[in-house]
Amino acid sequence: MNVKFEKEYVLANNIAVSVETTGYIEGDAGHGCYTKIVIADRGSTALFYNGVELSSKPLEIEIRGGCEYNMLIDIFKDIAIFMEKNNEKR
Repeated sequence: MNVKFEKEYVLANNIAVSVETTGYIEGDAGHGCYTKIVIADRGSTALFYNGVELSSKPLEIEIRGGCEYNMLIDIFKDIAIFMEKNNEKR
């Protein structure tokens, strides 16, 4: 069963995020574990992929497999911790 999270974040720019996932399913990609993350500019966001501005295209990340699912959680937790530690006004 897929579950979905959607939220829009607004500051000086506007970003919409959606996550669709089956949640954790043990095994490799063939066992059905699926997660898709979409980050889309809704206004005034400098969003780039491999050095190319995405302007009207969303950034999509899709993973399949139980190990990948758990690893992605750890990756995003570590990124958040790193960014919060370095969140000083310069």
